[in-house]
Amino acid sequence: MSYTEQDLRKVLAERSTGGDGGPARLDAIARKGRALRRRRRWAAGLTVVAVAATGASLLSPLLRDTATVEVAAPVTAQPPREEGKRLAGARYETAGELRRVTLTPLSAKTSFRVSCIAGLRVFIRQENAVQSDLCGSLTNGGPQLHMMGSLTTRPGVPITVDVVALPAKAVDGDPQDGAAEMERLLKAVRPTPSLWEVAVHDGGISTRSCSPDICDSGTLPAGGGEDNLAGLPPSNGTVPKSSSMVGKAVKVVDADGMASRTVIRCPGTDLHAYLWEKDRLVMSAPCGATPAIWDDPRPASHTLRAMVVPKALVRDGDAPEPADLQQRVKPETGPRWTVAVQPVPAGPVAPPPVGD
Repeated sequence: MSYTEQDLRKVLAERSTGGDGGPARLDAIARKGRALRRRRRWAAGLTVVAVAATGASLLSPLLRDTATVEVAAPVTAQPPREEGKRLAGARYETAGELRRVTLTPLSAKTSFRVSCIAGLRVFIRQENAVQSDLCGSLTNGGPQLHMMGSLTTRPGVPITVDVVALPAKAVDGDPQDGAAEMERLLKAVRPTPSLWEVAVHDGGISTRSCSPDICDSGTLPAGGGEDNLAGLPPSNGTVPKSSSMVGKAVKVVDADGMASRTVIRCPGTDLHAYLWEKDRLVMSAPCGATPAIWDDPRPASHTLRAMVVPKALVRDGDAPEPADLQQRVKPETGPRWTVAVQPVPAGPVAPPPVGD
């Protein structure tokens, strides 16, 4: 229970009635109470001021630093530039020969990529400037499948680039005198079989459109919707026939009057490719990243039939005829596959590889 000053005065007055100094004692107590309350209010005021001053002194350095520090804008990672439109592209199956690529640039930035399936030393010559690097070689413990770089171009001004791929073991170290060394090696090194390709794009370039029979990363189209080079018809071959049916034969005609190469490209390790000349089985090969290839050295015309079937139906040592296999396999829709016949010009047989 709480009492007011008046209540206290009344109680003290009743108890001190008849005594000396009662009212004086009461006034003294009241004065002391008022003084005590004033001291408490004064102390409380000092505490507030002290807290405010202390807070200000603590915050002032922070405020000063905050006022002088420039806050950097958040950095957002820029996505890599996509491949631009393909300006030129070619695949080759021989190393040790001079190849020329002609194109018309669209801008001042033009990029190239050379991808190789085996260890090659590649030279890129544009006028008097030569670039050189390894391609398809093991470097620092890992594969270096590509040589990538840029060309000096002006929009609308055609250029011609010389490309030479040589077996890396035939080139000592890193050639310093590029042009002279390229010419010397081109005369000294005999052509050898090797699979490699050149792609030139406007703007940026990447490995995404590398052909899957050279590198496993080539599973996506290049910028502009182009396929990788393995999916395009050979430059000196017929347009490939395409099918999305597994278990159904596709008929093609061999090159008339020339030796030829038949190439079946079928994705998926769960599939198998067959090729017949009439009813004679001439090729049986698994599908996958590497195309199935049959070389026919005879300069004559032949009718060929190709078929892709599920690998589970392939029997060891089996050489089925088309009609027999057609009865065993139910045709069904599957991944797109192609078969193409490429004429091979007459000429000397390629010499064996240089070295061991």
